[in-house]
Amino acid sequence: MNQKKLQIIIYVPCSLSPIDNKSLAVAFGNKLTVYNIITNELICENTSAHENGIISISFHPLSPALITSGYDNLIKIWNYSNLAKPLICLSNPHWVWMISCHLTYGRLILTSYSASTVRLIILNKEITNELDLSYSSSHIDFLEFDESVYSIDWNYLNQWMFVGVSYNGIIHLNKIPDDIKFKIMID
Repeated sequence: MNQKKLQIIIYVPCSLSPIDNKSLAVAFGNKLTVYNIITNELICENTSAHENGIISISFHPLSPALITSGYDNLIKIWNYSNLAKPLICLSNPHWVWMISCHLTYGRLILTSYSASTVRLIILNKEITNELDLSYSSSHIDFLEFDESVYSIDWNYLNQWMFVGVSYNGIIHLNKIPDDIKFKIMID
């Protein structure tokens, strides 16, 4: 009898902090762990950070925060020295495959979705290390993709442009609309 083996692919996202260059966040299933890679010590962990597993991790480039997305359709922003409870929790209509934080404007978080969408999340204020229930957000959806968007990144030379790559390999270069850009710069 010819049996087929079930191949299980385990996805293990990780991110290195650009602030201290020694904190490494690693996700495995529902578990989120932050290590000090210089001393090889565990900084903190949360064994149930997202229901059904974590998809993406990104350290915030301007504040000591860690941003995660999971199969529970949530984006969570954590103080990465204490993962007991997220600082901010944002719900989404679909899975978020990737998160990319803006390098200059800390309130801007770019996400790629399983529903052929790139979403720019605009927080109402900068991220701090304290739990603050007054956070709110707005968003802009970029819908020109034909397939699920698996990868995104900001353009380092023009901070108001980003690139997205969809499942079918099509690359889109997008620009934040001028009216939104000016509003963000003035706030």
